[in-house]
Amino acid sequence: MTNDGDFAFRIQHPRFQISKVYRVKVKGHFTPEHAELFSGGLALEDGLLRPDEVKIEKVLSHHTWLTVSIREGRKRVIRRAMKKLGFQVIRLVRIKIGKIELGNLKPGRYRELGAEEISELLS
Repeated sequence: MTNDGDFAFRIQHPRFQISKVYRVKVKGHFTPEHAELFSGGLALEDGLLRPDEVKIEKVLSHHTWLTVSIREGRKRVIRRAMKKLGFQVIRLVRIKIGKIELGNLKPGRYRELGAEEISELLS
């Protein structure tokens, strides 16, 4: 959350290539074949999505946890990609932007970024 529009633009726009990492819980069994298909790039209605990394964390009886790393900020792009692969996203949490990690920050809480963190994101 920020009140600095220029900063928000710089960290979200694909042109600046800032990595964003998400934990994604999908309904069903996401296989290594799905991960390979996704990693190779998916054509969506607003262009190709080619994630940096798709990693299967845990496969449970009715759902799968993944880690997905992308460098763009298009609207609902992970949800749309999963839908194209035939999966419903149950939970989606951004856990990292650049080198800044969510860590154990609880929902509804926030912390201010330090000057060094801001500088790193903007460099």
